[in-house]
Amino acid sequence: MVSRGCRVLVGISAVAGASVLGLTSMTGPAVAFAADTALIVGGSGVPVPPPSYLDAANNLYLTPLGYGGYTPVPVTTPEQYYPLTGANSLTPDASVAQGVTALDAAIRPQLAAGNKVVVFGYSQGAGVVSQEAANLASSPNPPSPDQLSFVLVGDPATPNGGLNARYQIPGAPPLSLQGTTFDIAPTTGTPYPTTVYNQEYDLAGDAPQYPLNFLASWPTSTPPWALSPSTAGI
Repeated sequence: MVSRGCRVLVGISAVAGASVLGLTSMTGPAVAFAADTALIVGGSGVPVPPPSYLDAANNLYLTPLGYGGYTPVPVTTPEQYYPLTGANSLTPDASVAQGVTALDAAIRPQLAAGNKVVVFGYSQGAGVVSQEAANLASSPNPPSPDQLSFVLVGDPATPNGGLNARYQIPGAPPLSLQGTTFDIAPTTGTPYPTTVYNQEYDLAGDAPQYPLNFLASWPTSTPPWALSPSTAGI
């Protein structure tokens, strides 16, 4: 069950989350066990969401959606995107795969304890969250939709327009380009309450149907280092 929202996130880059957010990584606390928990996943370049990131996710998205009483907890994921995050970075495929494993390890103890969980993901992190949601939904004993929900921003797995779906040919093998295979499970078809926020023309969540169209493609190429947290919105 997916609901779509539209919140203006001026100039968010699809893959360079760290630069857009203007945040630096720091060691996060161990996973807390509260009655209601918000697990927060960063974007590319933000492996451990710092307190300012948690506050922004909570204040801009989770609280307005009714998750204000949930305790925000950062989830450590690689969030690497070779070569944009460095010459020795993981490829997106490897980064997302490891991120899904880490997120699963964070979610399951919370569910086993009977806690309600909302998972927030941004950009690459949203792709990680979408894949994990699909994995949980298809698992032998899937969690109850009453216990688990998702909030995604700049979601590359958006079925209509997300980067992972936009250029796929129906029936053809997934498109693969130098360590990036566009086969993340689409954000649809699971029973879990899911809210998606995508900015128009965002490269991750609303990739242009015709990338050679200069007017459609230009907003996606805004250099992230020219932006600040106040203009990015989160």
